[in-house]
Amino acid sequence: MRKLFFMIIFFLFVGFPSTGYSKTFAYMFATDEVIKFDTDTDAIVNKTKSSAEIEGYLDYQRAECAVDIMNNYLITLQGIASGFYVYDVRTMKEISFVKFPSLIKSAGAMKVIYPQSGTRFYIEIDDMSLNSGEGGLVNLAYEKKTSTFLGAVANILDSIRERFWLSDDQNSIYVSTVDGNIRIYDSQTLTLRRTIDLSSIYESGLWSKAVDDVRKGVALLNEYKKTQGPSKYFLSFITYDAATDKSSVRVATGINDDVTLLTPDATRVVVNEARALSLSATNKAPKKEPSATGRLHVYDVKSGNKLGLVTLPTDFSEQILGIRPSGDKL
Repeated sequence: MRKLFFMIIFFLFVGFPSTGYSKTFAYMFATDEVIKFDTDTDAIVNKTKSSAEIEGYLDYQRAECAVDIMNNYLITLQGIASGFYVYDVRTMKEISFVKFPSLIKSAGAMKVIYPQSGTRFYIEIDDMSLNSGEGGLVNLAYEKKTSTFLGAVANILDSIRERFWLSDDQNSIYVSTVDGNIRIYDSQTLTLRRTIDLSSIYESGLWSKAVDDVRKGVALLNEYKKTQGPSKYFLSFITYDAATDKSSVRVATGINDDVTLLTPDATRVVVNEARALSLSATNKAPKKEPSATGRLHVYDVKSGNKLGLVTLPTDFSEQILGIRPSGDKL
């Protein structure tokens, strides 16, 4: 029987000052091993097998786990046990399990916010015991090296559904609101630096809108309109530069997307197309919802021009794990 894995990936840039040479390594985590890649040669440098499966959630995109590059930690949240695990990424051995403090009565959905700068990280928890069972957010602060609980602090998220991104220097947190706007916080003091109202940039009459990525202070804004065809929705996107308050040209893709990302340098947009799977009339399998089709569309941010189409050797359910910091490999 084939074993399935939830995987996450992060990139580590390593410099060698004496030679002026540098390399970027990618680390891919599965439930029972970590694989280190050389991103120049795409060769596996080594595999580290764990004696036991990693406990907790391994969904990096949902912020249910995090990697501490300086301390070589992997942090995974665990709602059932009401706490988080800390692992050594080099050996995959468990270092500790930290139970949430008693002020958390009923942990629901949660997210870990882990700036690589500074000495603290945060876990936002939707405590279902609050507000007569409707839930409410509590933000817990911890010291990185020892996982010591530092106390409850001001919330960064207004809703657990909100997404966030860290700036390149890790000193700012960009939060996407449920209505498609942006808040920017200091990652150390949690001071609200700025609120950006994007309502005048979005087109009117949309079915849905959202901030889907932030790179180098540039936000990717996705717009969806309903259609009568099998795709159900068509994606348009624009970008907004927080430093200049300028937006790019609007690009109507004519397709629906599964995932849309900015490259790390914020110069290109990658759209993973989603389409409904067509099943024959004799097929008794349950009707499947639209999923990724193995086609990636690449666009230039400034001009809006389509740069190319990449067809992957899969037909659905592929997952984009990451883009190399240099932006040349997916």
